[in-house]
Amino acid sequence: MRIMSHPSLMSVDQAFNLLKKYGIPVPPYLIVQSSKELIDRRDEIQYPVVVKVISNEIVHKTEAGAVRLNILNYSSLVNVMKEFEKRFSRIAKGFLIQKMVDKGVELTIGGVRDPVFGPLVMFGSGGIFIELFKDVSFRLAPVDRQEALDLIKETKVYRLLQGFRGLPKVDIYKVVNLIIKVSNLIWDNKNISELDINPLIVGDDFEYAVDVRIVLEEEETK
Repeated sequence: MRIMSHPSLMSVDQAFNLLKKYGIPVPPYLIVQSSKELIDRRDEIQYPVVVKVISNEIVHKTEAGAVRLNILNYSSLVNVMKEFEKRFSRIAKGFLIQKMVDKGVELTIGGVRDPVFGPLVMFGSGGIFIELFKDVSFRLAPVDRQEALDLIKETKVYRLLQGFRGLPKVDIYKVVNLIIKVSNLIWDNKNISELDINPLIVGDDFEYAVDVRIVLEEEETK
């Protein structure tokens, strides 16, 4: 008997539901397969919204033009959906319509299961800045409050959380609690090999995991 493993991507809906199970808030959203579904679900939509193409073949949605921000009304939403249906019909698995979140600090919280060290939790700058500045730090999961606080203080984004240049000052322990929740999630779920919440937007009175990507390591027995 030989056990092989291969990675697979958790669906967007499953990933958001897993975050909510661990007390990590996500913006109100719905997933549709086509613009025709909007007629029956229009009362569920809280404007302004963002529309994102769901596809495993698109790595950077913004660069691919697969994200549209700040849609203010139903007619604009239908137009965007019809445009995306034409452009991405071959690769789209659906379309995420999500309440738009702004006016906060963009963070990244994630994790990886290292073959030597085991589960690690990661924290750093969010959005495009994680790739530009490589502003991240790691700890073995699960972490306690002091370890999570040390993780934050090792990054440049720590200054942003303190209200740098007019940005809203964020309660640092709100972020500490989010890191602890993510570290518990990666510790508990042994089949998760990678987890990436980017951005996680935090403001004065809110915190939302806007995008999440979870890779599962599935075992196959032969």
